[in-house]
Amino acid sequence: HGVVNMKMDANERLQILTVVTQSMKQEYTRCLPGVVQMDCTYGTNSSAYKLFCILYPSNVTGHGEVAMFAWMMDETAASFDYVLQCFKVAYAHHPAAIMVDKDFTQLRALRKVFPTFKILLCYFHVAAWMKRLIKSASENPDKKGEIMKAFQELVVAKDKEDFAKKEAVWKEAIKGVEVK
Repeated sequence: HGVVNMKMDANERLQILTVVTQSMKQEYTRCLPGVVQMDCTYGTNSSAYKLFCILYPSNVTGHGEVAMFAWMMDETAASFDYVLQCFKVAYAHHPAAIMVDKDFTQLRALRKVFPTFKILLCYFHVAAWMKRLIKSASENPDKKGEIMKAFQELVVAKDKEDFAKKEAVWKEAIKGVEVK
């Protein structure tokens, strides 16, 4: 069966709505993903609810699949806690890792609800943040390019030994660089 949860505020206004359909549960259970991804979108409706999704790559269908939709009035720790608790109850299988953007409120809620999850930061969000940071440095374009290249190499390290080598290059590239 599917699962729908609603949380109302003191004025009986809908704060959070979570939806897990029967087909979502069947696909997730068939796949048993090792990693899921959380993301929140903005401006998807006139009521200003945020659409929060928990997604996963399916080794069965070969596509990304949705495990849960949640519409949230706000993005407080209490709201994320509620949604994550609903996910935890809806699915018996919990993945080993979860990928998130750099939203610190989400991260705190994850650590509270799933303390053993390995938390991965989304490369797209981290790379976008790093580009903005490097752009703010008072360095010439060649130096900025060297820093970005060192960062990109660091995040694709093959193993711990490769990471250690690339980390040394990264540290050398950023040595003495000041950002705004």
